[in-house]
Amino acid sequence: MCVYDMTSEKSFSNLESYWLTEIRKHAPQNAVLMLVGNKADLESERKVDFGRAEGLATRLGVSLYEVSAKTGINCDEAFHTLAAAMREKITAFSMHSDDSDEHELVRGWHLSSLSLLLLLIDG
Repeated sequence: MCVYDMTSEKSFSNLESYWLTEIRKHAPQNAVLMLVGNKADLESERKVDFGRAEGLATRLGVSLYEVSAKTGINCDEAFHTLAAAMREKITAFSMHSDDSDEHELVRGWHLSSLSLLLLLIDG
């Protein structure tokens, strides 16, 4: 989950120019990624256009949510979508492993993915 501040152009630019590269370098290939624009309650202060964020999400093939941690707007939906995507990947992964190593592989995937669960991009 890559969280950027919708009221900060710098926050989104840092996500595009630095953090996504770092994630590609260091995250497991099967890690689940989601873009989240925070501060949806501050629409009048928006600096990152929805279309721009949506374009990035489309290019990456990931979900995009605009949320407000302050008011709770869309927070449950974003976390439920992320959890469902992770569960789906774990299930698909375990279906392709044999019984002898299934537990270790799934557990290892789960731990490595959780270490990248939340990345807050501060302007």
